[in-house]
Amino acid sequence: MTSGCGSVTLLPWTIGHTYRELGTTEIREFFLDQVAGLAPPAVTADLPDQVEIMVSRSEAGLVIHLLNQSGFRTRSVGPHLPIRGGVLRIAGGKGPARLLQANMQIEGRQDDGALVLDLPELNLFEVIVLEESAVTPRQQS
Repeated sequence: MTSGCGSVTLLPWTIGHTYRELGTTEIREFFLDQVAGLAPPAVTADLPDQVEIMVSRSEAGLVIHLLNQSGFRTRSVGPHLPIRGGVLRIAGGKGPARLLQANMQIEGRQDDGALVLDLPELNLFEVIVLEESAVTPRQQS
């Protein structure tokens, strides 16, 4: 439903509970399709589903945590698998990006107004920081 400059999407069922219990990607994809136009994400990734992405801000700037949860099982935890070939897209961003765990900087490349980062191998986690001045505020529609 659209009202003035805002909109509301009402889904009268517990998506998270249903996804957790049934675990099918169709439920996740349906949910993402419903909210995609409401709040386009500032950070998108080409990474396996087992990588959790958390985006926040601090005095240092934009902070992106990547958590490799490939070792998580239904009722236990096993060894993680290294993740290779990951790519992050940061809308309005520009390099360099600091990777705290890998102790390195990467410049990345620009593509359609986004900073694209080809990530090194991800083991347990990574923390990526872009200075505040390297992130353009997103336009509100």
